[in-house]
Amino acid sequence: MKKRRLKMLVVVLSVLVIALVPFGLFVKKIMQPPLQIPPVVQLTICTLSDADTERWQKVKKLKFDDATYLIAVEQQASADALLKTLVDDGTAWGYNVSESDIKRFNDSLGKDVKTKKGIELLDIKYIEGVDSRFAVADIYDSTKPSEEETSDITTLAKAVYQSYKKVQ
Repeated sequence: MKKRRLKMLVVVLSVLVIALVPFGLFVKKIMQPPLQIPPVVQLTICTLSDADTERWQKVKKLKFDDATYLIAVEQQASADALLKTLVDDGTAWGYNVSESDIKRFNDSLGKDVKTKKGIELLDIKYIEGVDSRFAVADIYDSTKPSEEETSDITTLAKAVYQSYKKVQ
C-alpha cells in the first residue's frame, strides 16, 4: 500500500513538473516587453556653401539607440533664406550660420511666428558645445521643459557632428 501511494505521489509530482515548466516558459514569454524598433526621423541640414553641401551629402543615415536619422541636405542662397527655412520647417538645422546672422534674424522676427505645422516659434538659437555652428528653430513644446529640450538637441548635435566628421 505504501509503495502504491509513493508511486502515485511520484506520478502526480512528475505531471505537475511537466505541466509547470511549459506554463512557466509561456508566462515568461508573455511578460517580456515587445521588441522596440527605433523610429526613423528625417533631419534636414541647411547649408550655405557648395563645399558644406557636398560634405553633408556624404552623410546619408545616422543610427543611434533612440532613433535612426535620415539626413537630407538643402543648400540655401543666403543666411536669411536658410534661417527662414528653419522657421518654416521647424525641425531643420542650419549649418555654419554665424551668431550675428542669427541675432539679426531674431531681432527682425515679429510676435506670434508659427512654423508651417502651426507650432509657435520662440526664436532661432545657436547650439553651443559643438565644434561647428548649428542653428535650430526653438519651438514651443509644452511637454518638455526648455532646459531638457536644449540638452537633448545639444547631445544629438554633438553625435551628428561626430558622425559627419567621420565620413569626411
